[in-house]
Amino acid sequence: MNKKNIKRITSPRYYLIILGILFLVFALISSLAMGEVKKDDNKNPFSYSSIGNTEYDVAGEYVYLDIIDLYQFGIRETALVNEEYFYAFDKDMYLYVVCISDEKFYEIEKIYLEDPDNFSYRLEGYLNDLSGDIKQLAIEMIPQVFGEDWNYVAEQFDDYFLSTYLDTLNNPNLTISDVIIVSIMYFIIGCTFFVVGILRILKVGKFKQNKEYSEMLSELENPSVWNINAMKLSLSESYLIYYGKKLGFVNYKDINELIYDRNRLVIVTKSEVVNVGRCSSSLYDDIKSFIEKKKNSFNVNEI
Repeated sequence: MNKKNIKRITSPRYYLIILGILFLVFALISSLAMGEVKKDDNKNPFSYSSIGNTEYDVAGEYVYLDIIDLYQFGIRETALVNEEYFYAFDKDMYLYVVCISDEKFYEIEKIYLEDPDNFSYRLEGYLNDLSGDIKQLAIEMIPQVFGEDWNYVAEQFDDYFLSTYLDTLNNPNLTISDVIIVSIMYFIIGCTFFVVGILRILKVGKFKQNKEYSEMLSELENPSVWNINAMKLSLSESYLIYYGKKLGFVNYKDINELIYDRNRLVIVTKSEVVNVGRCSSSLYDDIKSFIEKKKNSFNVNEI
Protein backbone atom coordinates (compact mmCIF):
# COMPACT_ATOMS: atom_id res chain seq x y z
CA MET A 1 0.00 0.00 0.00
CA ASN A 2 1.34 3.45 -0.87
CA LYS A 3 2.23 5.93 1.87
CA LYS A 4 -0.62 8.28 0.94
CA ASN A 5 -3.25 5.62 1.67
CA ILE A 6 -1.47 4.57 4.86
CA LYS A 7 -1.49 8.19 6.05
CA ARG A 8 -5.20 8.41 5.25
CA ILE A 9 -5.84 5.34 7.44
CA THR A 10 -3.66 6.43 10.37
CA SER A 11 -4.30 10.21 10.30
CA PRO A 12 -6.27 11.74 13.22
CA ARG A 13 -7.94 14.16 10.70
CA TYR A 14 -7.76 17.29 12.80
CA TYR A 15 -9.40 19.19 9.94
CA LEU A 16 -12.75 17.70 11.02
CA ILE A 17 -12.50 19.52 14.35
CA ILE A 18 -11.48 22.74 12.57
CA LEU A 19 -14.50 22.44 10.24
CA GLY A 20 -16.72 21.78 13.24
CA ILE A 21 -15.46 24.91 15.00
CA LEU A 22 -15.96 26.98 11.83
CA PHE A 23 -19.58 25.87 11.46
CA LEU A 24 -20.23 26.54 15.15
CA VAL A 25 -18.83 30.05 14.64
CA PHE A 26 -21.17 30.46 11.65
CA ALA A 27 -24.05 29.37 13.89
CA LEU A 28 -23.06 32.00 16.46
CA ILE A 29 -22.82 34.71 13.79
CA SER A 30 -26.23 33.71 12.39
CA SER A 31 -27.81 33.88 15.84
CA LEU A 32 -26.29 37.34 16.39
CA ALA A 33 -27.83 38.44 13.08
CA MET A 34 -31.26 37.63 14.53
CA GLY A 35 -31.23 40.94 16.39
CA GLU A 36 -30.85 42.85 13.13
CA VAL A 37 -33.68 40.84 11.57
CA LYS A 38 -35.95 41.72 14.50
CA LYS A 39 -35.19 45.39 13.91
CA ASP A 40 -36.30 45.00 10.28
CA ASP A 41 -39.47 43.19 11.35
CA ASN A 42 -40.40 46.04 13.65
CA LYS A 43 -39.86 48.81 11.11
CA ASN A 44 -42.80 50.88 9.92
CA PRO A 45 -43.88 50.46 6.30
CA PHE A 46 -43.74 53.31 3.81
CA SER A 47 -46.77 54.35 1.79
CA TYR A 48 -46.67 52.55 -1.57
CA SER A 49 -48.51 55.40 -3.23
CA SER A 50 -45.88 57.92 -2.04
CA ILE A 51 -42.76 55.99 -3.11
CA GLY A 52 -43.97 53.52 -5.72
CA ASN A 53 -43.86 56.03 -8.57
CA THR A 54 -40.67 57.88 -7.83
CA GLU A 55 -37.52 57.87 -9.90
CA TYR A 56 -35.64 55.88 -7.25
CA ASP A 57 -35.14 52.11 -7.11
CA VAL A 58 -37.59 51.07 -4.40
CA ALA A 59 -37.41 47.28 -4.84
CA GLY A 60 -37.16 45.60 -1.45
CA GLU A 61 -38.84 48.41 0.46
CA TYR A 62 -41.45 47.48 3.06
CA VAL A 63 -44.68 49.29 2.17
CA TYR A 64 -48.40 49.47 2.81
CA LEU A 65 -51.28 50.11 0.41
CA ASP A 66 -54.85 50.96 1.36
CA ILE A 67 -57.00 49.31 -1.30
CA ILE A 68 -60.68 49.76 -2.15
CA ASP A 69 -61.00 47.23 -4.99
CA LEU A 70 -59.34 44.10 -6.42
CA TYR A 71 -59.38 42.39 -9.83
CA GLN A 72 -57.61 39.07 -10.24
CA PHE A 73 -55.61 38.49 -13.43
CA GLY A 74 -53.29 35.56 -12.65
CA ILE A 75 -52.23 32.77 -10.32
CA ARG A 76 -48.98 30.87 -9.84
CA GLU A 77 -48.83 27.60 -7.91
CA THR A 78 -45.80 27.01 -5.70
CA ALA A 79 -44.86 24.21 -3.32
CA LEU A 80 -45.96 26.21 -0.28
CA VAL A 81 -48.76 28.51 -1.40
CA ASN A 82 -50.73 29.68 -4.42
CA GLU A 83 -49.56 33.17 -5.38
CA GLU A 84 -52.58 35.12 -6.64
CA TYR A 85 -51.99 38.31 -8.61
CA PHE A 86 -54.46 41.20 -8.62
CA TYR A 87 -54.89 44.70 -9.94
CA ALA A 88 -55.67 46.88 -6.92
CA PHE A 89 -57.13 50.39 -6.72
CA ASP A 90 -56.41 52.81 -3.91
CA LYS A 91 -58.84 55.55 -2.79
CA ASP A 92 -57.47 57.87 -5.49
CA MET A 93 -58.31 55.22 -8.13
CA TYR A 94 -54.67 54.69 -8.92
CA LEU A 95 -53.86 51.18 -10.15
CA TYR A 96 -51.30 48.80 -8.61
CA VAL A 97 -50.28 45.15 -8.93
CA VAL A 98 -50.35 43.08 -5.73
CA CYS A 99 -49.66 39.46 -4.83
CA ILE A 100 -51.65 37.79 -2.04
CA SER A 101 -52.64 34.28 -0.97
CA ASP A 102 -56.11 32.84 -1.53
CA GLU A 103 -56.63 32.89 2.25
CA LYS A 104 -55.88 36.61 2.30
CA PHE A 105 -58.32 37.17 -0.56
CA TYR A 106 -61.13 35.39 1.34
CA GLU A 107 -60.35 37.52 4.39
CA ILE A 108 -60.56 40.69 2.29
CA GLU A 109 -63.75 39.51 0.59
CA LYS A 110 -65.41 38.83 3.95
CA ILE A 111 -64.64 42.37 5.16
CA TYR A 112 -65.89 43.82 1.86
CA LEU A 113 -69.22 41.99 2.08
CA GLU A 114 -69.84 43.31 5.57
CA ASP A 115 -69.80 46.95 4.38
CA PRO A 116 -69.17 47.39 0.62
CA ASP A 117 -69.78 51.16 0.64
CA ASN A 118 -67.07 51.88 3.21
CA PHE A 119 -64.64 49.13 2.31
CA SER A 120 -60.91 49.73 2.71
CA TYR A 121 -58.16 47.24 3.50
CA ARG A 122 -54.48 47.80 4.24
CA LEU A 123 -52.01 45.43 2.60
CA GLU A 124 -48.42 45.30 3.83
CA GLY A 125 -45.51 43.69 2.06
CA TYR A 126 -42.36 44.21 0.06
CA LEU A 127 -41.93 45.87 -3.31
CA ASN A 128 -40.53 43.46 -5.86
CA ASP A 129 -39.50 43.93 -9.46
CA LEU A 130 -42.28 42.91 -11.81
CA SER A 131 -40.78 40.87 -14.62
CA GLY A 132 -41.05 37.69 -16.64
CA ASP A 133 -44.33 35.87 -17.24
CA ILE A 134 -46.21 37.76 -14.52
CA LYS A 135 -45.31 41.13 -16.03
CA GLN A 136 -46.30 39.97 -19.52
CA LEU A 137 -49.60 38.63 -18.21
CA ALA A 138 -50.27 41.85 -16.30
CA ILE A 139 -49.79 43.85 -19.53
CA GLU A 140 -51.94 41.55 -21.65
CA MET A 141 -54.82 41.37 -19.17
CA ILE A 142 -55.30 45.12 -18.62
CA PRO A 143 -57.59 45.67 -21.65
CA GLN A 144 -59.39 42.37 -20.99
CA VAL A 145 -60.17 43.29 -17.39
CA PHE A 146 -60.83 47.02 -17.78
CA GLY A 147 -61.69 47.39 -21.46
CA GLU A 148 -60.01 48.87 -24.52
CA ASP A 149 -60.01 52.35 -22.96
CA TRP A 150 -57.20 51.13 -20.69
CA ASN A 151 -54.88 50.22 -23.57
CA TYR A 152 -52.76 53.29 -22.83
CA VAL A 153 -51.88 51.83 -19.41
CA ALA A 154 -50.72 48.60 -21.04
CA GLU A 155 -48.71 50.53 -23.64
CA GLN A 156 -47.05 52.67 -20.96
CA PHE A 157 -46.82 49.86 -18.41
CA ASP A 158 -43.24 50.49 -17.24
CA ASP A 159 -43.85 54.21 -16.82
CA TYR A 160 -47.13 53.64 -15.00
CA PHE A 161 -46.03 50.88 -12.60
CA LEU A 162 -42.24 51.34 -12.75
CA SER A 163 -42.25 47.52 -13.02
CA THR A 164 -42.94 47.04 -9.30
CA TYR A 165 -45.62 45.17 -7.40
CA LEU A 166 -46.53 44.70 -3.74
CA ASP A 167 -45.77 41.16 -2.60
CA THR A 168 -47.40 40.14 0.68
CA LEU A 169 -46.07 36.55 0.53
CA ASN A 170 -42.37 36.67 -0.24
CA ASN A 171 -39.84 38.52 1.85
CA PRO A 172 -36.67 39.42 -0.12
CA ASN A 173 -34.80 39.70 3.19
CA LEU A 174 -34.01 37.01 5.73
CA THR A 175 -36.79 36.44 8.24
CA ILE A 176 -36.33 35.35 11.86
CA SER A 177 -37.44 31.83 10.93
CA ASP A 178 -34.86 31.78 8.10
CA VAL A 179 -32.11 32.83 10.52
CA ILE A 180 -33.19 30.21 13.07
CA ILE A 181 -33.17 27.46 10.44
CA VAL A 182 -29.73 28.51 9.14
CA SER A 183 -28.34 28.74 12.70
CA ILE A 184 -29.68 25.28 13.59
CA MET A 185 -28.25 23.80 10.37
CA TYR A 186 -24.82 25.32 11.04
CA PHE A 187 -24.97 24.15 14.68
CA ILE A 188 -25.88 20.55 13.73
CA ILE A 189 -23.22 20.38 11.01
CA GLY A 190 -20.64 21.91 13.34
CA CYS A 191 -21.44 19.49 16.19
CA THR A 192 -21.34 16.56 13.76
CA PHE A 193 -17.92 17.48 12.37
CA PHE A 194 -16.58 18.21 15.86
CA VAL A 195 -17.84 14.95 17.41
CA VAL A 196 -16.68 12.86 14.42
CA GLY A 197 -13.28 14.57 14.67
CA ILE A 198 -12.95 13.82 18.40
CA LEU A 199 -14.04 10.20 17.88
CA ARG A 200 -11.52 9.87 15.05
CA ILE A 201 -8.69 11.12 17.30
CA LEU A 202 -9.71 8.64 20.01
CA LYS A 203 -9.90 5.79 17.47
CA VAL A 204 -6.45 6.59 16.04
CA GLY A 205 -5.02 6.95 19.55
CA LYS A 206 -6.30 3.49 20.53
CA PHE A 207 -5.18 2.14 17.13
CA LYS A 208 -1.59 3.29 17.68
CA GLN A 209 -1.44 2.09 21.29
CA ASN A 210 -1.51 -1.54 20.15
CA LYS A 211 1.89 -3.09 20.89
CA GLU A 212 1.98 -4.60 17.39
CA TYR A 213 1.27 -1.27 15.65
CA SER A 214 4.84 -0.72 14.36
CA GLU A 215 5.05 -4.23 12.96
CA MET A 216 1.61 -3.93 11.32
CA LEU A 217 2.54 -0.55 9.80
CA SER A 218 5.75 -2.02 8.39
CA GLU A 219 3.82 -4.85 6.74
CA LEU A 220 1.19 -2.41 5.43
CA GLU A 221 3.91 -0.68 3.38
CA ASN A 222 4.59 -3.89 1.49
CA PRO A 223 3.30 -3.79 -2.13
CA SER A 224 1.99 -7.35 -1.75
CA VAL A 225 -0.76 -6.23 0.68
CA TRP A 226 -4.24 -7.27 -0.49
CA ASN A 227 -6.39 -4.15 -0.40
CA ILE A 228 -10.17 -4.54 -0.54
CA ASN A 229 -11.18 -0.90 -1.03
CA ALA A 230 -14.92 -1.55 -1.17
CA MET A 231 -14.77 -2.94 2.38
CA LYS A 232 -11.99 -0.60 3.54
CA LEU A 233 -10.04 -3.68 4.50
CA SER A 234 -6.41 -4.69 3.99
CA LEU A 235 -4.75 -8.06 4.46
CA SER A 236 -0.99 -7.97 5.08
CA GLU A 237 1.36 -10.84 5.78
CA SER A 238 0.23 -11.17 9.42
CA TYR A 239 -2.66 -8.74 9.98
CA LEU A 240 -6.20 -7.97 8.97
CA ILE A 241 -6.60 -4.15 9.04
CA TYR A 242 -10.06 -2.55 8.94
CA TYR A 243 -10.53 1.21 8.56
CA GLY A 244 -14.18 1.89 7.76
CA LYS A 245 -16.57 3.05 10.49
CA LYS A 246 -14.36 1.09 12.85
CA LEU A 247 -10.57 1.32 12.95
CA GLY A 248 -8.29 -1.47 14.11
CA PHE A 249 -6.29 -4.53 13.18
CA VAL A 250 -6.08 -8.18 14.23
CA ASN A 251 -3.23 -10.63 14.01
CA TYR A 252 -4.31 -13.71 12.08
CA LYS A 253 -3.06 -15.88 14.97
CA ASP A 254 -5.58 -14.20 17.27
CA ILE A 255 -8.59 -14.89 15.05
CA ASN A 256 -10.62 -17.75 16.49
CA GLU A 257 -13.35 -17.66 13.89
CA LEU A 258 -14.53 -15.84 10.77
CA ILE A 259 -18.31 -15.60 10.46
CA TYR A 260 -20.48 -14.66 7.49
CA ASP A 261 -23.66 -13.23 9.01
CA ARG A 262 -26.36 -11.32 7.11
CA ASN A 263 -23.99 -10.38 4.30
CA ARG A 264 -21.40 -9.08 6.76
CA LEU A 265 -17.92 -10.24 7.72
CA VAL A 266 -17.51 -10.78 11.46
CA ILE A 267 -14.21 -11.53 13.19
CA VAL A 268 -14.19 -13.39 16.51
CA THR A 269 -11.12 -13.22 18.74
CA LYS A 270 -10.58 -14.22 22.35
CA SER A 271 -11.29 -10.68 23.55
CA GLU A 272 -13.75 -9.20 21.04
CA VAL A 273 -16.20 -9.63 18.18
CA VAL A 274 -15.72 -7.17 15.32
CA ASN A 275 -18.35 -6.52 12.64
CA VAL A 276 -16.03 -5.46 9.82
CA GLY A 277 -18.64 -4.58 7.18
CA ARG A 278 -20.69 -5.74 4.21
CA CYS A 279 -19.20 -8.59 2.25
CA SER A 280 -20.30 -10.90 -0.55
CA SER A 281 -20.26 -14.66 0.05
CA SER A 282 -17.57 -15.23 -2.59
CA LEU A 283 -15.35 -12.52 -1.13
CA TYR A 284 -15.89 -13.98 2.34
CA ASP A 285 -14.70 -17.36 1.08
CA ASP A 286 -11.61 -15.75 -0.47
CA ILE A 287 -10.76 -13.84 2.72
CA LYS A 288 -11.29 -16.91 4.88
CA SER A 289 -9.12 -19.04 2.60
CA PHE A 290 -6.38 -16.38 2.57
CA ILE A 291 -6.29 -16.12 6.37
CA GLU A 292 -6.37 -19.88 6.88
CA LYS A 293 -3.37 -20.27 4.58
CA LYS A 294 -1.50 -17.61 6.53
CA LYS A 295 -2.37 -19.27 9.85
CA ASN A 296 -1.26 -22.67 8.54
CA SER A 297 2.04 -21.20 7.37
CA PHE A 298 2.54 -19.74 10.88
CA ASN A 299 1.94 -23.18 12.41
CA VAL A 300 4.41 -24.83 10.03
CA ASN A 301 7.07 -22.20 10.80
CA GLU A 302 6.57 -22.67 14.54
CA ILE A 303 7.14 -26.40 14.21
